[in-house]
Amino acid sequence: MQTMAEERKNNGETEPLLWACLKCGYRVEGEPPPEKCPECGADKSEFEEVPKPGY
Repeated sequence: MQTMAEERKNNGETEPLLWACLKCGYRVEGEPPPEKCPECGADKSEFEEVPKPGY
């Protein structure tokens, strides 16, 4: 199964990425997600790609 980023790349799209921390809900735009969540300190592995509203 492909991630949203891989699907966009395969389709030639450049939609902005939005990542959400699964522990506290903090959201950040860009790629890749931060190494640590600035809100709760969760590791990078705790971030998941989420759709950006309006795209």
